Amino acid sequence: MSAEDEGVTISVSDIYCDGYVLYYTASLQTDHEGLISADGILISSKEAGSDQLNIEGTDMSGCTSQAFRKSGDHSFVSANEINLLSETNGGAFETGENHTIIADWTITNLTGHLWDSWDAQGECENTARVDGMWHLRFPVTVDTSENETIAIDREENGIVIKDAVKTKAGLVVHAHFPDFRKAPYNDPYNDPDVGIKDANGNFLQWMSQKHEENADGTTDSWIMVLYNGEKELSLEVTAKDEDQKELANIVFQIP
Repeated sequence: MSAEDEGVTISVSDIYCDGYVLYYTASLQTDHEGLISADGILISSKEAGSDQLNIEGTDMSGCTSQAFRKSGDHSFVSANEINLLSETNGGAFETGENHTIIADWTITNLTGHLWDSWDAQGECENTARVDGMWHLRFPVTVDTSENETIAIDREENGIVIKDAVKTKAGLVVHAHFPDFRKAPYNDPYNDPDVGIKDANGNFLQWMSQKHEENADGTTDSWIMVLYNGEKELSLEVTAKDEDQKELANIVFQIP
């Protein structure tokens, strides 16, 4: 899948989607002197409409912010990771194995940059700007075959871990939180700190999160972290007051 304009060709390949994250590689080929002298090429994020991404009717413009980095004399490559969990209704594209969705990506300008040279405003020096129209419409197969749902059902102090979904790259933990504005928590902001730790007490890298507030003030939350096969994890919930009181530390197993 490729699009060509103004002597620049942009192609998409290596597409993978597990329903929670969409990954794809974008490659850029050009003979434009100003662009090939750059260390990298950016799609402008400061101009409305310069980077438009639509997936199944959901506007995700601005999510494809990775720079094209030089990979050869006339070529650049960009690895893109699109978060679907927080941008949609909690994995709205997890609609069954081998279901196909359509991604529609439009780019209207490209700017070459030198990473180690700075202009008077303190920004990376530009080598060239090219305006055009690159429109890529490509199918995405939602492959949930490697997703595994694990029932957990652990509770502490009114906080519940319901289940977790293990994907190829991440772990999505579904937790139910009480209304922290009420006793015994008395948090007027209803916003404690939440993290997932390994058995050594190290926080797993946060990828994304989605909240759904219920009519009774409680909240269901889906937390996605980078997962590297850890067997024992814990959900740590801490108040944001001066004492940073621990509200829960729920240990759970991932087989």
